[in-house]
Amino acid sequence: MPVTRFGVSLPQDLLKEVDAAVRELGLRTRSKLIERALRVFLTEQRWQRGRGHVAGVILLIYDHHTVEALTKLQHDYLSLIRSTTHVHLTPNLCLEAVVVEGSVQRVRRLVNALRGLSGIIELRTALVSIPSTKPRS
Repeated sequence: MPVTRFGVSLPQDLLKEVDAAVRELGLRTRSKLIERALRVFLTEQRWQRGRGHVAGVILLIYDHHTVEALTKLQHDYLSLIRSTTHVHLTPNLCLEAVVVEGSVQRVRRLVNALRGLSGIIELRTALVSIPSTKPRS
């Protein structure tokens, strides 16, 4: 992919942190760090605006008795859900990783529906943008 050079001005203390992060992450250049940071920022902006196409994981910890409602909801979003992994943490607590791919709007609807289920203790998302694709959902 072609790249374009441009200048960036930063306060000196921030530049020191950038250089430290470049070393700690084993990156070759500041540009690589800035590129990664911008991708994270832009994914978050797409999520906030409800635009774009994303893939990622919805991670849930929930009461085991929620499983029927969770399974029904997952069936309602079959075109969005690519895979799930279920782990029993205790006799009453489960962890579920739900791998999703689709439009930000549909993923957001699924996340909100999951948050609305009784018995969901914690929900986290880790999403990345998929640039220049036609959404499948």
